[in-house]
Amino acid sequence: MNRTPPRPHVARRGRALFVFIVLAVVAIVWNGAFDGRMKQGIWDYVDRQQRFVAGEGPWTDVDAAMRASVSGGLRDATLAALGAAALVYAVGRKARG
Repeated sequence: MNRTPPRPHVARRGRALFVFIVLAVVAIVWNGAFDGRMKQGIWDYVDRQQRFVAGEGPWTDVDAAMRASVSGGLRDATLAALGAAALVYAVGRKARG
């Protein structure tokens, strides 16, 4: 099979599109993972407050309750985004040859 190399401006456009796709996937995955962890923290806080109001548990400060969710969310979201970036990059490299 006779393959001619792509013209430079076409190759640059394809590379720019590939980088855009990788960054878009990373942003979407990071946001989804972080939002999911924050949602868990919010529901945990609401549950603790309901138990306090019912007289079944101690008072909970929202800052203290959410601190673990925020730090865990940052960690989990970053790891998920790095994994997604590596996967998209590997698939893209394999597809490009």
